[in-house]
Amino acid sequence: MHHVCAKYAANRELEDSPNARNLRREIDLLRLESNTWGLLQAVMPARKTDPPQTRSPRELLLENPYTPTSTLAQAIMDASPLLAELVVVREWLHETAPTPVPPEANTGYWKFTKHTIMQGLRTGHGQRDGLVSEIDPDAVNRGDGAGLAADDATNLSDQERLLYASLAPSPQTASLLKSASRTWEDHLWAEISVICEEKESMELGKLAAGSFWEGGVDAVEKTVQDLPRWIQKEHEEAWEKEVVRTLEGLQGVAVLEGPSADHAFHFSQLLIILDRTSALLESFSNGLQDGTHSKLDSGYGSMCRFFAHLCLFLQMIDTPVPPAVTQVILESYLEVLEEAGERELIALYAGALGDNAVERYAAFLVSLALSPNYDERRLALTRASEHGLDVERVAVAAAERTIEKAFLALGQLQDPLPSIIALQPPADESETFLLRSIEWTTFMESTYNVALEQATVILRYFLGAGRVHNAQSLLALLPNELATIAEPEEIATEYLHYRQFFVIWDTIARVVDCQSQESSYAQSSSRDARNAWLGEYRNLIDQAYDQIIKLLTTEWLVSDVENVGGQRGRLFTYYPALFAHLRTSLPPGDRRRRELIRIRQIFVPELILRLQYILHSSRNLIPENLKRALELANIVADSRYKLYEDFMNEGGRTLAGYLGTVRQAILAGLEHGGSDPFRIVTGP
Repeated sequence: MHHVCAKYAANRELEDSPNARNLRREIDLLRLESNTWGLLQAVMPARKTDPPQTRSPRELLLENPYTPTSTLAQAIMDASPLLAELVVVREWLHETAPTPVPPEANTGYWKFTKHTIMQGLRTGHGQRDGLVSEIDPDAVNRGDGAGLAADDATNLSDQERLLYASLAPSPQTASLLKSASRTWEDHLWAEISVICEEKESMELGKLAAGSFWEGGVDAVEKTVQDLPRWIQKEHEEAWEKEVVRTLEGLQGVAVLEGPSADHAFHFSQLLIILDRTSALLESFSNGLQDGTHSKLDSGYGSMCRFFAHLCLFLQMIDTPVPPAVTQVILESYLEVLEEAGERELIALYAGALGDNAVERYAAFLVSLALSPNYDERRLALTRASEHGLDVERVAVAAAERTIEKAFLALGQLQDPLPSIIALQPPADESETFLLRSIEWTTFMESTYNVALEQATVILRYFLGAGRVHNAQSLLALLPNELATIAEPEEIATEYLHYRQFFVIWDTIARVVDCQSQESSYAQSSSRDARNAWLGEYRNLIDQAYDQIIKLLTTEWLVSDVENVGGQRGRLFTYYPALFAHLRTSLPPGDRRRRELIRIRQIFVPELILRLQYILHSSRNLIPENLKRALELANIVADSRYKLYEDFMNEGGRTLAGYLGTVRQAILAGLEHGGSDPFRIVTGP
């Protein structure tokens, strides 16, 4: 991440683009993010590995009092993990500091001053007041004397004082360094430099009694006194507390240039230095939850990206991270990715959510709504496997969440029953959303059993709403293998019953289409063509008759809706008020029975009436169909099938309406003479 952010931050093409001014803020954030990753890269190795065994400075001096000061300084740093880490942080600050502007090339003097002095020497005129009289590097510092006086050493410019203070930071020069600090990084460097140099000087001072280079010849003859370990530990702990207190003061320091001290990345860098990454993550997580970090903030996306990757990075290096914090942060970053349209990355980060990974990625798939086509949905689902997610669980969860969301938008079916005679409008967005929910569980054969159950749920809704075309569209999406599934038995049987119904529905449509061609064949001069049409018409009617009679007499959907008393549907048929009350309070099994009863009450009367119409309207071409139409009434009245019960719901086809068609069939039997209305049934 350090190199990726640095690469984009250093992209000159972004700076030269027409909207470079708008991108400047983003580039600055990338640079800060890159620097923060660089800090993590610098300090984490020492924290995650055991330090090497080294000898203490006192042991080195006991062995050799002439040990060089540089070796002692390194030993002092090795003996103090915090000091070693602060030195690493200081090196990191050096690497991330802006490139200094090179000084202007000159000879060491201001050109105007040099020209004025040379002109005075050539002309012999005296120099004007306030101008140096000699070409001397110390001319601006010394007084009127010929050489440097003792007090001239204190007459230094602010820049020179700052230079010397930077080369040798100390508590005495700290105020000058702080006064010259303009950015937060400047303040951090000043504090750490003073801490490091003071610590080294203090420890070297303690070793002076045994070091030739610090204490002279007399120190060689002496033995450095070694303090008890508990005292050394107390001193080290006291120094560490002072360091922490000093660094904590940087949270509120005022800066003149660049991001403030409370900027998210500066705050992050400080807590990383203080080894408080858990507190850092909890702080950001709390800010996401209480609205401190808003999506409207310009740096919201960058911060979510950084903290999401920080959680993952810490997990990779086995650094404890609170699970709840990780979930909140990753959820926020997933929302950023979704809004940015980065679909291919969703599975990668959702997979890091642990137990919530499946549900979260399924929620993302649901959020795609109707935008992706079939192939894009399949690709989005298969990406889950690339990042360790269980694709089957994701598919099932996505389908379930989609159905729930669709039903929430569509609402519950209400009485009266819908009419299916009028031309129906095309599926709206919510219906299409419900229709396509089945795609998630039909991509893989391993989820076909779930697809079967979900298909019956959706078919019950569409048929219960009278949306036959939508139900047919769903059936076209389902793989043929669903018809071979035998378990659970009641669901498999229900699905086969729906397929049986749609075969009949298609046959009726073919009958109507064939009937509409009668006029064209009636005018045809070809008797063979008319006979061929009539034969096809007769066969289609026979198919429709056989299929519908089989459906009516073989308990279509009936076996699944038997109540405790064994009488199908009486609770809902004769007590509609109770039916409405139970609409939301029924358990799942009763709710399914209610839906199946509703479907029967819509389509059983409809099939009976349509068959009656087909038989009645074809009587002139196929006379025996009139007898079939009257025999159909016996099947409807048969107590074994209880088909008359399906005519008893408000809004549906009525029994009186059906009896009217029976009356018309009886009257049609008298069209050719005679007074016996039943002659058409009893006759040859």
